[in-house]
Amino acid sequence: MKPIFIISENKTINDSFIVRYFDRSQSSKQYHYHEEYELMYNIENCGIRCVGDSIERYGRNELVFIGQGIPHFWHTDNPYFTKDTDLKAKAVIIHFGKNLFTNLISSFPELSDLDNLFERSGRGIHFHGLEARLIGSKMLSLMKLTGWKRLLMLIEILLLMNETSNYRLLSSTRFNEINKIGSNEKINRVFNFMLENYNNDLTLEEAASHLNMSVSAFCRFFKKHTTKTFSQVLNEIRIGFACRSLLYTENAISEIAFNAGYNNVAYFNRLFKKIKSVTPNEFRQSRLKMLA
Repeated sequence: MKPIFIISENKTINDSFIVRYFDRSQSSKQYHYHEEYELMYNIENCGIRCVGDSIERYGRNELVFIGQGIPHFWHTDNPYFTKDTDLKAKAVIIHFGKNLFTNLISSFPELSDLDNLFERSGRGIHFHGLEARLIGSKMLSLMKLTGWKRLLMLIEILLLMNETSNYRLLSSTRFNEINKIGSNEKINRVFNFMLENYNNDLTLEEAASHLNMSVSAFCRFFKKHTTKTFSQVLNEIRIGFACRSLLYTENAISEIAFNAGYNNVAYFNRLFKKIKSVTPNEFRQSRLKMLA
């Protein structure tokens, strides 16, 4: 699945990579990819994250490293867009091209271990634990540096990421193979359509009609470009939004199920456990214990 291609901001003549700090109510609804590597530390924000064929909830102090050409987006929760809200999405993002470290590695063999990190980034890497916060703090510090100190800090950050064992790969190997097929804007359209209508009685026929395709053609198209069925992806999106409600509201599970698009609570409970490996109540209680 390789949707909208985006050209990142140009570097200045004195910089070999880009560092940006975001502090605003925002949402990256456009499912996109670019040639640069992307390292994002999420300071304050929550919502649905999609990297390749991985669809999950995300929250604060999350560090994700995404390789070249991997489609992705972060969909910020609605409370960040409520009128008069004080909530702000805060994050630090670094973009750099492969040539920067190809040249460095060829000149400095001591950096050759980074090849492994760049290879893993092709599936998207989620870092967690104390290392993620440590690296995040260094990314914030990097913004204040200039010249060679700035580059050395980036190298230090990447080496720390390569050495830690507190990570997991997000997207499947199979997706990476499919991702080489080529760009397809239709995937972007149907994905946004699902995000906007997940809590309705969204049918396969409606999704196919949105792309002016027959149901059979749509099913083949969707499976070819996502490695999953339409219902699988729709359920992952719905369960992701249900997780948000379990975390941030005291609503009854039956109400959460209904708001996520499920009329049958028993089915919702079974599906939730299949996707998250715990029941909705266990999910809620485990997170409450972590915050206690």
